[in-house]
Amino acid sequence: MLILEDEPVARAVLKKRLELQGYKVDDFDDPEEAIIACDEYDYDLLIFDITIHGALIDGLEAASIIRRKKNIPFILVTGADSSDARLRGLQEGALLYFTKPFSYKELVLNIKNLMDNRVRKSHEYIHAGYKIEPLKGTITQKDGSVETLSKIPMQVLTYLLDHKDQIVTKKELWEAIWSEHGEMSEDIINTTINRIRRKLGREVISTIKNVGYEIREY
Repeated sequence: MLILEDEPVARAVLKKRLELQGYKVDDFDDPEEAIIACDEYDYDLLIFDITIHGALIDGLEAASIIRRKKNIPFILVTGADSSDARLRGLQEGALLYFTKPFSYKELVLNIKNLMDNRVRKSHEYIHAGYKIEPLKGTITQKDGSVETLSKIPMQVLTYLLDHKDQIVTKKELWEAIWSEHGEMSEDIINTTINRIRRKLGREVISTIKNVGYEIREY
């Protein structure tokens, strides 16, 4: 992801919260630097403030320039609370428009939902002979039979698959899937992992004692 925000504290807080969700984030306070970065790298999402003090162009103009080259989805996080600014954003194709002050928790949850939906719509996973289709909520077994997996266990499974060959701590998993539920519950995590194992077998997800879980490439 790429954040364009000229307020250092706001930029740092948002970057940290997104990184805690497992996202890789680059951040800039200069629209022209953001444009150059988008020329060099393929970002999944742009998070732009409109008003960038001291810059020759604003964040929305930067988003327009970028999107003429690459169709990268973007959201606006801005203090520009006017109908004209909102209309410009919608006309340019902004997925979300957050006006300052806002709840970081709500913003990050919206971003997470956007990204989860994009992953579910664009991916299927083949692992250890199973075909996993998050959008359908199905797991095709090795014998061709199809099992279903409900939303939360599927989110946990796809998160582990997206971090294959990495140890995912229970805290990281909780923050990625259940962050809005407050204090971590190991019982909920263990129960969810066991539900997945009943569909895939215990050997697919390895338990790293007192740490978390790992899905390894075969």
